[in-house]
Parts: sequence; structure tokens; C-alpha cells
Amino acid sequence: MGPKTDDGLAAHLGQDGHALALRVGEDWRDIPANPDADLCHLGEKLERLVCGQHVVMLHRVTNRLGAERLSFPLLIDPGTAAVVEALPIVE
Repeated sequence: MGPKTDDGLAAHLGQDGHALALRVGEDWRDIPANPDADLCHLGEKLERLVCGQHVVMLHRVTNRLGAERLSFPLLIDPGTAAVVEALPIVE
């Protein structure tokens, strides 16, 4: 899978030794995997809820282990019919 953002509120992942890279400006920065920690990255709907005060990061998985990888994220996402508007406390 290539670089992407997540369109929901958040994604929660356990880590298995594969790392994640974030796009910062024109560069990719590796975020080292920590098998003792979970990773949470925030999505586009959360960015909308907080009026852009949180900016979604373009990210990609890096496979430095050379092994096959399965990923089973817990995606936190409102339903497709949900209306996502800015929170009034942010305005």
C-alpha cells in the first residue's frame, strides 16, 4: 500500500516490528516500531471536527524486516450517513 491518510476519526494499530513513516514537508521521517506499544493516528474527520487545529499526516508502512505483513487496525469512524461538523468549542 502506498502513502495515505485515514479518512475516519482514528486508527489504532498494534505493532509487529514494521515501522511507519510520516511525510513532513518534502521528507519522509521514520517512526521506529515499538512492539510494547500501540500506535494511534488521527484521521480526516477528526481534523474537520477541530477546524484544522490537528492536521492529518500522510503516512506509509515501511517493511524493513523483509517478511510478509498482516495489519488489522481498529478503525474508529462515524457511519457513512453521519454529518461531521466542527465542534462548537473550537470555533
